[in-house]
Amino acid sequence: MDITTISMDPNTWVKGEQKDYKMFVLEVSVLQDNKGRVFSSHRFQNESDNALAHSLPSCGLEQIAHALLLEAIRRETYLDVILKMQDQPNLLKAYMSGTDTDKEAMALELSQHMEEILKRLITKISPSVSVELLKDLSERESLREATSADEKA
Repeated sequence: MDITTISMDPNTWVKGEQKDYKMFVLEVSVLQDNKGRVFSSHRFQNESDNALAHSLPSCGLEQIAHALLLEAIRRETYLDVILKMQDQPNLLKAYMSGTDTDKEAMALELSQHMEEILKRLITKISPSVSVELLKDLSERESLREATSADEKA
């Protein structure tokens, strides 16, 4: 598939299986408790989205992980630019009026800053996520049964 044939504008995407792509919808729930901690969960919008995702390699797990990570990076980058604009009100004007070399340098600087921020976030969050995931998976009856069947075979 040629990526240039698919619009990057999600408003033009059509849900379901299309000639050049497959598109399904995930809903993400976000909760912030009174202590400021943020939790999230996601699920398919409906059963047809679930079925379409499961028709993909690895039942859509890779596509979902990549898409959610991409959205997280976009949101963190957006937040970073908005915060920078408070200190540098002419940031976007400088970008728009800059040469191609200036624009590349600004994008590279932003990218490197985001890598640092994301590395700190991942280091902070991944231990508790790992515990949560392992606990959740170990409590699922179907996975315990599959593991037991594999051990007996």
